[in-house]
Amino acid sequence: MIRKLIDHLASLSKRKTASAWLAFVSFIEAIIFPIPPDVMLLPLCLVNRERALYFAFLTTLFSVFGGIFGYLIGQFLFEDISALLLLMGISVDVSLVQPYFDSYGVFVILLASLTPIPYKIFTITAGFLGFPLLTFIVSSAIGRGTRFFLEAIIAIFFYRLNTKEILKYVNVITLLLVILLLIYYFL
Repeated sequence: MIRKLIDHLASLSKRKTASAWLAFVSFIEAIIFPIPPDVMLLPLCLVNRERALYFAFLTTLFSVFGGIFGYLIGQFLFEDISALLLLMGISVDVSLVQPYFDSYGVFVILLASLTPIPYKIFTITAGFLGFPLLTFIVSSAIGRGTRFFLEAIIAIFFYRLNTKEILKYVNVITLLLVILLLIYYFL
């Protein structure tokens, strides 16, 4: 089912309404949607290289807006959602991640927004834990922007690669950035 959804999203990138779909997917992925916007962003960048940076900007902007919405859900509805999940047999315990937010907050958000880790988990948790909203927005914009603009730039210069190959390079570069961030922070 997930594979069909990914294929469908990639096919949306061929439509005239692709920018609107990209914005929508970027927004909802930061809240609940299981498929990252990269699935639409990369095909759009590969087909329309002259607009690749615009697509990266659009993806970043709406992903951060979605992150803010997820943050607000965490801030105002987390306890209600947790109670509902508990009724369904799903336990939610943020006490495991709270020390990381307390000690490394900016880096937690940066890493979550830069890597393929599900960003939505961190948006909602940041809101629930009362992480400073402005810091959350700036960290999200830097992390998401770095990832999506990196994808667009690779697509511009290495347009002969396919989406899977580009994601492989993006993930390797992202891993290197994460390692550099961790070295910087701990030294």
